[in-house]
Amino acid sequence: MRLQLRAEIAALHRRAGAVMILVTHDQAEAMALADRVAVMKDGALQQTAAPMELYRRPVNRFVAGSWVRRR
Repeated sequence: MRLQLRAEIAALHRRAGAVMILVTHDQAEAMALADRVAVMKDGALQQTAAPMELYRRPVNRFVAGSWVRRR
């Protein structure tokens, strides 16, 4: 059901052509749905970038760890 919902959200975003903000703790959702991702820790922005940029070039250990822990 969750994968189906992701597909529906992605389709809605394409049809609407609008800016959307999705808040999630699920990195798989962020990778699947986002053009850009903002990683936050304790209310402070750590990094914002395209999903693969975060994965390939994290700016600090927290950002790097947020991708590793969930995989």
